[in-house]
Parts: sequence; structure tokens; C-alpha cells
Amino acid sequence: MFTKIDSIHQFPIYTSKGGFKSLWQQYDIYRDRLVLNTLLFGKFVTKFENIEKVELRGPNFWHVWGDIIRFRSILYALKLDIADFYQHLGVHRNTGWISILLFTPENPAMFKQNLERAMADFIK
Repeated sequence: MFTKIDSIHQFPIYTSKGGFKSLWQQYDIYRDRLVLNTLLFGKFVTKFENIEKVELRGPNFWHVWGDIIRFRSILYALKLDIADFYQHLGVHRNTGWISILLFTPENPAMFKQNLERAMADFIK
């Protein structure tokens, strides 16, 4: 009844501990998945094979009308923190009814770089 746990996949390879911008939420990159620990929605676990793209987005508080016109971003996106006011990441997923997750790690550019590197290593 016991299953062997792969020790490589137990510990995150990169962690954003969070602060004011992320509402003190922690975001982790593992070797095979992205884990977004949120206070309100719980834990979002997205396997790398379900991620279509990762984009670095600027503050878009003033571009809300553009999102409404594009419609998909407003209806199928979930903002996990106060992403509209700061540079943040958008993770486009091909699974679930929420297709875009928007969140603000401590250093969005570094988080994106580490996530893309981990995804590339996973594919190899």
C-alpha cells in the first residue's frame, strides 16, 4: 500500500516567499510542476505539460478595458494577488476552467527565467 516518493520532486528548486505585492503568498517551482499557495483559493498545482506559455506582464490597472474587449483575459483569468498594480506573471494553462493565472512573485523576471529553465529541463 505504500508508494515510493521520488525525492527529486519533493523540494522546490525556486521559491518566492512573498510579501506585500503577493499578499504574503508563496509561489514554488518544482522540477515537474508549478505550485501557487494562496490564502483565499488554496493551492494551485499545474504540471509543466499543462502550461502553454508564461508571460511577463506590466502593471495593467489602466488596461482593464482592453482585457474586457479581449474577453478571454477577463473571463478565464484569476488574479491571485494585486497583480494589476505591479509587474506580474501570466501563466496560460490548457487545463481547467481557469486558463490564465496572474500572480506577482518577489522578482517576476527571475521567477519567469527559473520557471522556463525548469520547464525546458523537464522536457529533455
